[in-house]
Amino acid sequence: MSTGERMKAARLQSGKTQQEIADALNVTKSNVSSYEKGRHTPSLAAAVTFCEQTGVSLDWLVLGREPSAGYDKRIRALPDALREYVVEALLLAERVQSSTPAKFLRPPTTDTYVEFSNLLAELSKNLAKTP
Repeated sequence: MSTGERMKAARLQSGKTQQEIADALNVTKSNVSSYEKGRHTPSLAAAVTFCEQTGVSLDWLVLGREPSAGYDKRIRALPDALREYVVEALLLAERVQSSTPAKFLRPPTTDTYVEFSNLLAELSKNLAKTP
């Protein structure tokens, strides 16, 4: 299940309409539709607000899994700027999941940090080339 499909499932389960979610995220109803269809990825702030509105975890929304206590604690302990970077990286990984090695979807380690950073730089270059 993709992030968009999880967004739609969470919205429906919460009993909210696309318009109600759009109002909470401060976007248009068509933006919400685009998120649900996987055409666009919500910003980090929008993803966090969405989770608050629907009662799902950010881990579940982005990765499709419930957060483990240790992993969730480590993410929450990160400084705001680094936490934002990690979550944005996970959203990017979800968007290009077919080309992202699975080892990068696990919590980062010292061994994978440099390799992961290089992959993100390469993906960013490729996305910049896309019209």
